[in-house]
Formats: sequence, structure tokens, C-alpha cells
Amino acid sequence: MAPLELRNDPKKLLAYAAGGFLFAALAAGVAALGREQGPGVAAFAVSAVGAFGFVFFGAIAVLALSRLFVRTPVITITADGIHDVRLSAAAIPWHAIETVSLQRLDSQKFIMLDLAPEYERAVGLVRGAALARALNAAVGVHGYCLNIAGLDSP
Repeated sequence: MAPLELRNDPKKLLAYAAGGFLFAALAAGVAALGREQGPGVAAFAVSAVGAFGFVFFGAIAVLALSRLFVRTPVITITADGIHDVRLSAAAIPWHAIETVSLQRLDSQKFIMLDLAPEYERAVGLVRGAALARALNAAVGVHGYCLNIAGLDSP
């Protein structure tokens, strides 16, 4: 069986970056409107929401642009296991995966991996994987998320 490799899709990433920059600009406008309202709690709240949106959407745009330069596969699936460079430094063997499920959040689908606890402690997960798992669990989604948004699909 030939490995299945999913790579970044430049068209999708450029669309995400354009959307991020557009919403960052709109959020900057909201922040400026808040400042024009003068002193007060409402003006501060509007400015704070605008500033948060500017940072949040700007970060999404920068992240999408930075992924344009990654030419190696993001997800590789072989007979031996699955490797997502955003999750672990090495491939996760199939015997270490207890369940694979498809989760849906609104219109977006995610592949969820539940790893065997002993393997989870031993594997070299990338920084942020444990935090992402904790945040997912807080909203009722258990396991590690393999998100294919922004990737090409066969």
C-alpha cells in the first residue's frame, strides 16, 4: 500500500489568510470606533473586543501564510501508522491507537484519535498537543484531533 500524504493546499491557505486579514482590519475599525466614543465602560469594551479580534484574526492570517512555506506532508498514513507533524515527532503505530472516530462541530469534520495511555505518556507529542486535548475535552470532544482544513484531499 502506498502511503497517503496530505499536504498544505496553497489556495485554501491563501483564502484563510485573506479572510484573517479582512477580519483583522474590521476588528481594528471596531477598536477605533470604541476609542472615538470617549471615556467610559462601553467605549472600553468596544475597544477591547476590537483589539482582541485584531490580534486573533491577525494571528490566523499569519499562521496560514507561514504554512504556505511547508512543503513536506502534514499527515502521512501508512500500513504502520499515522503521522501528523502537528501532533507528534514520529508516526503513531496503529497498535497504540485505541479508537478512531469522526467528530463534527457545526459543518467541520475532525478525525479523532484516542491513544493507549501508556503510549500517550511515552510518545513525543509536540508542544501544545496536550493543551489542545484538554481544551477539546472541555467542550466534550475526547482524543487528539486531526484537522484536515487547509490540506489537500485526495
